[in-house]
Amino acid sequence: MAEIFRLFKLAETYLYILLGIIGFIYLRKLVISIGEYRNSLFGLEKDNARGHLFQASGVLLLVLIVAIGEFAFISYIETSPTALVIRSTPTVNLSATETPIISQALTLSDNVNIPGIGTGTVIPPAPPACEPGKIEWTSPKEGEEIKGSVELKGTANIPDFGFYKYEFSQDNINWTTMQANREIVINGVLGVWDTTLRIPGDYYLRLVVYDNQETALPACVVKVRIIPE
Repeated sequence: MAEIFRLFKLAETYLYILLGIIGFIYLRKLVISIGEYRNSLFGLEKDNARGHLFQASGVLLLVLIVAIGEFAFISYIETSPTALVIRSTPTVNLSATETPIISQALTLSDNVNIPGIGTGTVIPPAPPACEPGKIEWTSPKEGEEIKGSVELKGTANIPDFGFYKYEFSQDNINWTTMQANREIVINGVLGVWDTTLRIPGDYYLRLVVYDNQETALPACVVKVRIIPE
């Protein structure tokens, strides 16, 4: 947007000069055409004069529109505080020393020595949502390669159990539900997944268990890879 504005701004004077020359030429033609039309005695002469009159009028109208458009565009850009925003590129200080960022949430058990700062603490990774004996996958395992028709085994067994469902995703964001079931499963078959319908690659499997109030517990997710048969 800034480049377009600069182009119009630089060409503004020359454009007005060009439009003035064209306007003067066709204004003269318009005056001559009016005289020809008034002095025409025959139909053919009047038609020719009328054509010249319309042509000159059309060009003058176009010149006027372009001039007004140029003036309005330049005036709007110069007076509007939000129409043109030019952001300067920050200067990078190559001599500055980077300071490590420490998370604000710290634990009291994991002390580490951070160069340039001293001793601090870090947060351990969050525990997985899978709970052995309650919500877990037993097959396939994390990182396992699968193909064909695969039995999905695991456990869906929580207090006040309602139902469970299992889903797959390629991006761990958009999930497709394969099946749901209201029966408790303990280290058994949760369902079957026909992977021949999917393109080979990395996928996520998610087991979601709900209680009898239809409240979902944190999902148990494993990443697997489908390979060609």
